[in-house]
Amino acid sequence: MNEKQYKLRSGLFISKQMYRFQSKYIKLSNGCWKWTGPLHKGYGQFGWRSNPTIAQRTQGAQRTQGAQRTQGAQRTQGAHRVSYMLYVGPIPRDKQINHKCNHSWCVNPDHLYVGTAKDNMQDAIRVGVKLGQNRKSKELTLEQVVDIKILLGYGIKGCLIAYDFYVSPQIISNIKRGKIWANVDEEVIESVLEWNRITKDSTHGQNRS
Repeated sequence: MNEKQYKLRSGLFISKQMYRFQSKYIKLSNGCWKWTGPLHKGYGQFGWRSNPTIAQRTQGAQRTQGAQRTQGAQRTQGAHRVSYMLYVGPIPRDKQINHKCNHSWCVNPDHLYVGTAKDNMQDAIRVGVKLGQNRKSKELTLEQVVDIKILLGYGIKGCLIAYDFYVSPQIISNIKRGKIWANVDEEVIESVLEWNRITKDSTHGQNRS
């Protein structure tokens, strides 16, 4: 099957999956796309029916990082893997999709890269040191508080948010009740989000030039 035939046969399938996929994440101020669907071992899960044309392109890719098979043609894949296939392209044979941001629940294709299990292990070692520092200081930045308030606004449970940001559930509860960071209101949140959009657009412009 040539490239033109592949695009024609898989175009409608991909557009349907894209529509479903985009309803299952929240965009955070740090650029991460927080998966709100099911999780398996920390990785987002996305169920779809296999498309033969796409299956041919991804044949041989490792079924790792939470990917599971179910009965018949129904398939549950790691959401980050699906994101890469939808927004970037096929996953090379014998490769896996790793996270630049070190958040297994993130599905932003800009935060994903093709790598190996060794690459993933090295990332885990680096982030392990960072997490140890975060747990010791227990300090939150303004951007992190903005993301926490966004997640609370979507009804995400405080215990899950606490796990993602490496703080105690009590800190999340205090933020929710306005005991701390009460000055971060809707106006501040919008300002932070707008500033991040401007910064991101500026960075992309410099890269293109």
